[in-house]
Amino acid sequence: MYKKPLLLRRSSIIFLILLYLFIALLIEQYYIHLPVKINTALLLTPLIIVLTIFWYINSLKKVILEHEVKKNLIEIRQAYIIDKLTGLPNRIQLQEAQKRFKNSSLILINIDRFKEINEIYGTDTGDQVLHFVAQELLNWATDKPLKVYKGHADEFALLLDQETHDENLADKVLTENIITHWVVDLLAQLRNKKIIIAEQTLQITASAGIVVDSSHPNTEADRALRKAKSELKEFYIFNETLSTEDNYLNNRKMLEQIKIALASDNIKTYFQPISDPHESGISKYESLVRLHASDGQVISPFFFIGIARKAKLYSELTRIMFDHVVDILVQRADLTISINISFDDIANKNTRDYIHMKIAALKPKGKLILEILESDEIDNFETIQDFMVKLIRYDVEFAIDDFGSGFSNYARLMRLPIRYLKIDGSLIKDMLENDKHRIIVQSIIDSAKKLGYKTIAEFVENKALAKALTEMDVDYLQGYFIGKPKVYDFSSASTAIAEQA
Repeated sequence: MYKKPLLLRRSSIIFLILLYLFIALLIEQYYIHLPVKINTALLLTPLIIVLTIFWYINSLKKVILEHEVKKNLIEIRQAYIIDKLTGLPNRIQLQEAQKRFKNSSLILINIDRFKEINEIYGTDTGDQVLHFVAQELLNWATDKPLKVYKGHADEFALLLDQETHDENLADKVLTENIITHWVVDLLAQLRNKKIIIAEQTLQITASAGIVVDSSHPNTEADRALRKAKSELKEFYIFNETLSTEDNYLNNRKMLEQIKIALASDNIKTYFQPISDPHESGISKYESLVRLHASDGQVISPFFFIGIARKAKLYSELTRIMFDHVVDILVQRADLTISINISFDDIANKNTRDYIHMKIAALKPKGKLILEILESDEIDNFETIQDFMVKLIRYDVEFAIDDFGSGFSNYARLMRLPIRYLKIDGSLIKDMLENDKHRIIVQSIIDSAKKLGYKTIAEFVENKALAKALTEMDVDYLQGYFIGKPKVYDFSSASTAIAEQA
């Protein structure tokens, strides 16, 4: 599409030159019989000047074009290796730096609940948060042998510079202790910083995965990071045990275990008790899925739910859990049991219809509570509201799980018929040492009471936490201090515990 105009321009120039020569020839022939002589060289001088100017312009254009091409190539390369938003080197540069050494040590930093920042405050605010964290990491790492890189989405990487830290690398334990000390300091610094964007004050927390002297640093640091998030820890250091566990998550063996468990009725329902601190005894139970593997292991959902989703087996797991719980509640009017459902369950019309049909047909005597993750996407309010309204007719109640884990929005909750708020365990577990978390928990409890919600505190693992939460007037307690998840035999009126390995 560009050759035709160029060809026309060249043809026009050649035509004008030939026309000029033709006119010059006519003039010379006209004046040849006259007494005045015409100097041909002088007649051609304008043509020579014009051609010289034309050659110079073309040469200048070529130089400019070459300069622009080089500039564009540099910009393309920069865009390829530099994160545009933060100005940090990206994962490509990280991988190039790691190729220089057989093993390397890496820290992965992930911003907690970043998705909620984008959803509630908008992506512009999210971008500003990423830029802020990038600057904090750069400033913090100035006096340390660490190079900061931007990973995908809300993730950052810090690579230990082995050349400047070589004296400690011989001792892996020493290096691990040094890096751990750095990470504790960094996460505390991020936690204590407040970001003010568009008159909104945000407090950022982050999680970290650490790997020391590894030949597969990126994969193993990512595993450690996911482990930290699943256990609500600030950071986790990769080890061989985690490698074994994570291989379960990533290989075909786990998928086979899921299929075998489904076929052999080895998807089991465990129950964790929930108590009212102002009364004695157990008030409710939360049902939790476990997979009994063929080798005797009891596997938590952290290791198989993701694979079940990818293999399109997740809805089958939901139905099994739902059948277990509803069948118990049909027989036991004195029980209240909650079950977790995700937005995927509600969005899946087949699963949604199955839940409605089962409740309508069996009309359980006991109380059923459905817990929806506060971090799940709940943008399609019409679908959710319709789902809830149909089940409320059968006395089903609803809870929001992990409330307070990110940027909880009461305005969203007011549009849904919610009865319970389960306060996120990451706020509960260290609130006796963290005044900010304690204040947030107290604020949730107070606000919930004014709005007519009941509160449940998760991860209550000791007597001191239970006492403090009781004094804060929480409605229910759940955690290892109250009771660990177990297999219960609810077939008789007096509940007998049949704990299994």
